Amino acid sequence: KDGVFGIDTSGSIPKVWVTQMTLGVKFVLGSLNPQDRFNIMMFSEQPRLFREQITPATPANLDAAVRFLDNVESAGATDMNAAVSRLLTRDLSTQRVYNLVLISDGKPTRGVMDTRDLINIITRDNDLNASIYCVGVTEEPNRELLDFLAYRNKGFSVFADDRRRVATDIRELMSRLRFPLIKDVSFNVAGLDSDEVYPANLPDVHQAEHFAIYGRFGSPATFTFQISGHTAGGKAVDFTFTRSLAQAPEASRADGVAMARDWAFWKLHHLYSEIIRQGDTSALRRAIEQLKEQYGLKTLY
Repeated sequence: KDGVFGIDTSGSIPKVWVTQMTLGVKFVLGSLNPQDRFNIMMFSEQPRLFREQITPATPANLDAAVRFLDNVESAGATDMNAAVSRLLTRDLSTQRVYNLVLISDGKPTRGVMDTRDLINIITRDNDLNASIYCVGVTEEPNRELLDFLAYRNKGFSVFADDRRRVATDIRELMSRLRFPLIKDVSFNVAGLDSDEVYPANLPDVHQAEHFAIYGRFGSPATFTFQISGHTAGGKAVDFTFTRSLAQAPEASRADGVAMARDWAFWKLHHLYSEIIRQGDTSALRRAIEQLKEQYGLKTLY
């Protein structure tokens, strides 16, 4: 896998937080696999790269990266679009998993600053080549930007709102991503309404990780589900199975309510993402209000 770390060192993040952020990345460097490649960028007004190109995780490179992370200051404005654009530039000829880990408060103060515009520009430029994982830091990060940036780009967000746990949270996130199994994951479904299946963009599959796909049905019919993708080496893989909903075990009332709310949560997530992509249309707004009322979701988070 390739892993690139973007560390926000702008003046909006106190130095004590930046120290913990860089400590977390140091922890991660020590757990990279021998076949991995990596790079690091500090960004504020101007991005500062560890290497101009992504580099192998050799002992010499890792030692140099630890020194690069020493004595980092927090100062200046934040141009997030310029920083992430640099990180998205990579060698696409190799069949490798590419993870971009953005550690930031999500508050740009220079360049593109509108949340909707920033998410759309980065998502367009990325074109789903990289999975973007966000680590939100400080007590009041821009959760909307970080959550939806990750969601639109096959990733997820974690929030480290206690500076004493920032380094641990970064390490725990990367331990979940250490061994990728399948990339470019997608699904096809027959016998059910595929427009009611969420999340729409599936993450890469990693060892010891799991993910859930939620759908709804009108009658307990038979359906066929296919999940496909590629190994990091480019080999096509797929899992196809047929099941009858009439033969499914019945959930307890509590589990059924929880499952329905989870489905509604992911659909709501998708609708908010569509608002960012399309604009705030009356149809999307009605769908959101209906979900909130029906499932008691006062807010997405």
